[in-house]
Amino acid sequence: MWFNILKDKWGMLTEKILNDKLPINRKKYVKFSNLDDINQRMVRFYLEKGKHKPQHRKVYLKQILTEMSKSSNARFDIAKFDIPGGYKNFEAEREGWVVWNSPDRVTGQKHGLLHKELTVYLDAHFIGSLKTRGGKGKHGDIKGFITKIRSMGLPNGNYYARANPNHNEAVIFSITTEKGAPQPFIKLFGYQCPFGCAETQKPKRGSNVIDLWNQGEDDFWMKKIKSMLDSKDYTGRDL
Repeated sequence: MWFNILKDKWGMLTEKILNDKLPINRKKYVKFSNLDDINQRMVRFYLEKGKHKPQHRKVYLKQILTEMSKSSNARFDIAKFDIPGGYKNFEAEREGWVVWNSPDRVTGQKHGLLHKELTVYLDAHFIGSLKTRGGKGKHGDIKGFITKIRSMGLPNGNYYARANPNHNEAVIFSITTEKGAPQPFIKLFGYQCPFGCAETQKPKRGSNVIDLWNQGEDDFWMKKIKSMLDSKDYTGRDL
């Protein structure tokens, strides 16, 4: 069935996904109508791509299923972090987050957050810098960023990437394999302004810069970052 859809019936697949008829496994996947806005936009994006590039449909289908999986649609609600004492409140724990005591001297943030099921860790420095630099709303949401990382299937390592395709801010993150974890662990430990800001917010020389949003090597952001890192006089460092 899937072979026929990939080969000849992409239009039928599109119609059934948008009308909540596929995927049929409700234990693993969320109906399209119940997806968050960011996931709906990404599903539509890949469906449209598959319409015009049939040779890549197998890849697009995998990315669609990633967007619709239940693990991609747990809530990452940064707004709750601003509630006094919010790290230990009912809402955070109800949504699967575990408070992790890891004080950060730079931002003054006292706690990080761990989600064991999603295998995601938000470092205290990351949360603190996100709050002080207005990350949610202006520069994109964390869930969309993590969903995108998952869809790329990146190997273990440390990475530096644009937080949002429409803005200049960057996120430093790592991917590791942890014993007993259901999937590779994503740790976000820096949210930075790579240029036009203080030296302490710039990427470290040798950073593994990736084109997370498929904007191409000629994209302004990628060219600017790589030019900085290649300069012999560059002194930037990450935290």
